[in-house]
Amino acid sequence: MFWLGRLLVVPTAVVFLLCVAIHLASFFGYGAIEAFPVLWVTHAVVLVLLLTTSGLTRANSPAEDGGLPPSHAPEWIGGFLLALFLYLLVNTGFFIYLTLEGRAVRMDDGSYAISNHGDFVRSITLDEYRLAHAREARGVSGFWIFFSALALAESISLACDRTS
Repeated sequence: MFWLGRLLVVPTAVVFLLCVAIHLASFFGYGAIEAFPVLWVTHAVVLVLLLTTSGLTRANSPAEDGGLPPSHAPEWIGGFLLALFLYLLVNTGFFIYLTLEGRAVRMDDGSYAISNHGDFVRSITLDEYRLAHAREARGVSGFWIFFSALALAESISLACDRTS
């Protein structure tokens, strides 16, 4: 599995950095997902990478308890994953708080509004619409960062395990 782990490190690192870039852009009011809707595919890519690396790690070391960090990963990865998990909790809390009112939508007449389960809440400006979409990107990409980091940790663990 050593060679497969090394092969997976590059794509998982690229996906992780893409998720971080989407997340950081949202702090500057840029909703990358709104600008490039194809980025929603990141959901599936992160899931496939996580399932692949986790499955390979479990197949490589079936006696392991599946704990974090993976057994052959460098020691610092455990602290990194813990920090990302704590950030995920805080980010999710802010995301929920900021979106309690509803979701920003573009109306048929070209105006913008907040909608909650299809019901009109209030009108908003274009700047508020863009900010709402940047916040949505920030909320979702926070999950992507954490789960792609898990996949990256698993692939690093596989690459560091020279017993297989």
